[in-house]
Amino acid sequence: MRFYRRIGVLGVLCALGVCSPAAAATFTVDRYFGDAVDAAPGNGACAAIGGGCTLRAAVQESNALAGADAIVLRSGSVSTLTIAPGLPGLAESGDLDLTGPVSIATSGSGLAVVNWIGPTTDRVFDVHGAIAVSLSHLLIAGGQVNGAGGGGVRVANGASLTALGVVVDTNRVTGSQAGGGIQVTHDSRLTLRDSAVKGNDAGGDGGGIDVADAAAVTVERSQISDNSADSGAAVAMSSTATLSISDTTIVADSNDISAATGAGILQTAGVLSIDRATFTSANGGGRVGLRGTEATVRGSILSGSGGGPMCAGAVTSAGFNVGDGSCDSALTKPGDQPFADPKLGFLVDNGGPTLTMALGASSAARDTGGACGPARDQRGGVRPQGGACDAGAFEVGSLADVQAVSLTASVPALVAGGEFSVQATVRNNGPDAATTPTVTLPLPAGAAFVSGGSCVGSPAAVTCASGTIAAGNSVVVPIALRASAPGALALTATVANAAQGDIEAANDQASTSLTVTPAAVILPFVSPPGPPPPITLRLLGLRASPTTFRVPRVSKRRRAGTTIRFSLTLPARVTITVTRRSRGRWRSVATQARERRAGRHAVRFTDIVRRRLIVPGRYRIVVRVRGATGTLPSSALRVRVLPARR
Repeated sequence: MRFYRRIGVLGVLCALGVCSPAAAATFTVDRYFGDAVDAAPGNGACAAIGGGCTLRAAVQESNALAGADAIVLRSGSVSTLTIAPGLPGLAESGDLDLTGPVSIATSGSGLAVVNWIGPTTDRVFDVHGAIAVSLSHLLIAGGQVNGAGGGGVRVANGASLTALGVVVDTNRVTGSQAGGGIQVTHDSRLTLRDSAVKGNDAGGDGGGIDVADAAAVTVERSQISDNSADSGAAVAMSSTATLSISDTTIVADSNDISAATGAGILQTAGVLSIDRATFTSANGGGRVGLRGTEATVRGSILSGSGGGPMCAGAVTSAGFNVGDGSCDSALTKPGDQPFADPKLGFLVDNGGPTLTMALGASSAARDTGGACGPARDQRGGVRPQGGACDAGAFEVGSLADVQAVSLTASVPALVAGGEFSVQATVRNNGPDAATTPTVTLPLPAGAAFVSGGSCVGSPAAVTCASGTIAAGNSVVVPIALRASAPGALALTATVANAAQGDIEAANDQASTSLTVTPAAVILPFVSPPGPPPPITLRLLGLRASPTTFRVPRVSKRRRAGTTIRFSLTLPARVTITVTRRSRGRWRSVATQARERRAGRHAVRFTDIVRRRLIVPGRYRIVVRVRGATGTLPSSALRVRVLPARR
């Protein structure tokens, strides 16, 4: 049985308005052996004496801190309370007093057990004060109170509790006390949804739930069964309380009511409304199913099994009820069938989070419950699935749980203007084939629909029909998109199953994100400059200074001459030849050949050549340059040498 699959740790609870938008702190319980108190409540750290974080220590920390905290239990874990009751109103001993806003939920798909074991016991949770508390996916068991009400949970003094997917099982109060499973009193509020209250016992009234003293309780899509009390085995209400029960199965068997004047549901005051419920009770011998003072019943099944009246007191029909003859005096409005056979099945798993009683093939309750849609039956299935809603908590028809397993993007990042795809994986967890599953993907700013085989897109969203999915199977729905603006792009897909409904809304969404970077700026094309021309061998700046000089007298012993200057762009071998004009010809006087580096050079030509004084006259200096890449044309300078003065 898929009992109480996860509805969400905190997000769904906040969506229901039972927690703060932002929790002040989150405490994750990691110690499940030994009931231990917190070492220093209020320091913001859940640290129990002896190590780890116990549930009691987490509650103590939450109570001591401001803000709506979150406490997370591991799915399948067991937190056992063993510390005997001490001072009332404190979580350090006895029950877990919740005095500040908090949500307590599991981290997985199963239940977490919170129970009492030991010779001295107390209730499990005591919620009191003007606070909002949520409990999700917990099995609350083993609580016992002597001299007070609320064996499993008490909600008092203006507190508000929302319980989702919770099982309150095998708790009790002794003596004449009320509320074996849950007691709601003193102007407090309780919303019980997709939950079960079963196997609890009260020495007084209200074996399952007791509602009193201006309290208000709403029970939706839940199961109340196998509870026992002196009277009001399932539910008891008094004072100015209000109780609304819808799409819920209530079973009060013969051994659940001990007194001859007892009832399955006992109302001594207040306002009671029952809508689309299946209620069976052992009536007879003074016992009745519903004993009311201001009770209204609509679209429900009331079936007794003891031969006595199912209804007593002020019970008013709002029509479309099915009775088996044991409540005929009350079922007098249009659509009522006071003498009909609903052909109820046993209380078993028919799909959904709780046990239900299916309708037989020829049940008088089929399509006779009047208008009620759009609505959900106890299992979470769509109402109606026929011409009208079925009476009672069970709607005949197929049922499926479609799950958004994942949403993945084809790339983690892309450039604005580029296209990408996302793939939504949808699974049908059953029990029947999903006939009309769809995937809806809202489009945030910066995303646009491109294509998708079974998808229809608009600027706001994309909706894709995935076709029928057999129970246990999965399909992948691809969607092509375009990213138009840079930034972070977050996408969330939601699956639905309109024709049948979806029995678990918490697994209907999957998300992904990617990064969109700005598009590159495209500049006009400009041809890049070509490579620089190669350096060639050149002779630059060739000159002689001075171009005329006089041979000095020998007695002065002073050198005269000229300086030849030039530059080379590359290393080369430079040959300098000095010639003199004689008898009409240029005759060689001296030659110098040397390897020279690139750069500037200066060569001195003086009046002494080969240790001999040069002869006055006209001279020509020829410079020849030969490098690795070739030989340059010769260059020449002219110099005049004058005779010495007399």
